[in-house]
Parts: sequence; C-alpha cells; structure tokens
Amino acid sequence: MEYQPPVWMQLLPWVLSGLFGGMLSVAWLRPPSPPPQLPESPPVFRPNAQVERQTFNADAAIMVRFVRPEMADQYEASLVRVKEAMDRSLSPTRHRQAIGWRVFRALQKATNGDLVYTFEIDPPVKDADYAISGLLAEGFAEQGESLFRRYSECYSGPQNLLDLKLVNAFAEGAAVGR
Repeated sequence: MEYQPPVWMQLLPWVLSGLFGGMLSVAWLRPPSPPPQLPESPPVFRPNAQVERQTFNADAAIMVRFVRPEMADQYEASLVRVKEAMDRSLSPTRHRQAIGWRVFRALQKATNGDLVYTFEIDPPVKDADYAISGLLAEGFAEQGESLFRRYSECYSGPQNLLDLKLVNAFAEGAAVGR
C-alpha cells in the first residue's frame, strides 16, 4: 500500500498559496497603510467567565496565527505549555486532540513582517473545544491566567480559522468526503 499523506499535508500548499497570494495581491492593489494599532492590553483570561469555545466539525482545520517577531520565543514557549497541559490531562478527548494537532511556523514572513504560525488539525475531534484558554486553565489551574496572558500578548492581530472539507485526494485509494 502506498504512503498516503494526511489531508492537511495534501491541502497545505493550496491553503498557504491562497493565503499568501491573497496577501500579496492585496498589497499590490492598494497603497501601503500604517501598521495596525495594537490593543493597549492583551486579552484577559477569566476562568469563571464565559470563554468562547473553539470547535471544528469538518474533515480538517487550520488556524493561522500572526505573531510579532520579537515575541517568537515567548510564543513558542507558550506552545510548549499548551502541549504539557494536553499531556497531563486525564481526558481521552484531550489525548485524541493532541494526536491530530501540529503547529508549524512558516519560513516566509507575512507582508508586514509578522511571523506566521499554522495549527494543522487533522482530523479534528468533533465538538471538542480547542480554545487555548481552556486548555491552559485545565492543565495549570491558578497559572492558567498568566500563561494565557503570555501566550495571547504575542499576537499582532486576529487569528484566522478555517474548517476544511476534503473535496479531492490525489493519492490512489485515498478517502474522500469522510
């Protein structure tokens, strides 16, 4: 049986070329704009407040995150803490989430110089919550708030979430439309 790469690996070149091609085409069509203003304070983690759930109910998912270059080390250290939270969880759902979740940093920077990180989730656990705030709160209790603050202050702008539907798998014998 031939090797069949995961769905996200098959779709990644198309998604990234679309994202970067779109960014480049927009940059060519309009004059340069001033850099976006960063919020005065990063998002605040409130363990007892209603935290928005982040769920994916598709064949695969990609989260695209833009990080300020000077915050790369802090961001990647925060991702290590997220992995630790998932590893120490007693929840079988969290362990299933970890199996299909990989994080990449693009070798190319965004047009404004930000670093681009993608969270590739293939396959997503249906209806499972992927919100980082919740993962950190579960894994580190009292430290969850400060860990989430350190994580979220690295962002330069909003994240992009993409639920992906498999429409074609080019490898022979690959499953389509799971």
